[in-house]
Amino acid sequence: MHLKYGQIKLYAKTRIDRVIRYVYAKIYEELNSVISRELISEKKEKVPFNIKAIQTDNGLECKKHFDEYVEDKKIIHYFNYPQKPKSDVYIERFNRTIQEFFNNI
Repeated sequence: MHLKYGQIKLYAKTRIDRVIRYVYAKIYEELNSVISRELISEKKEKVPFNIKAIQTDNGLECKKHFDEYVEDKKIIHYFNYPQKPKSDVYIERFNRTIQEFFNNI
């Protein structure tokens, strides 16, 4: 997700675990597959549950290093349908909340 803070362009990586009702967001100055890999590996440290499946959009940040990590850990990787935000309404709503927060500071 793209965010603007004044003239600074930022990116937010967000995740939701709907089973345990856990949400997480982290802000970055750039976005790539290494950052996405680090974000998913951080979850394993913060939440004591195994990740069995993950759903992402089709962005380049979910390729290469991220994809290698997911394959190595044998995590099932589902992709959202392109241009279909309704395929994951929970994360879309969470993202909107973060955007509204940034718009009001």
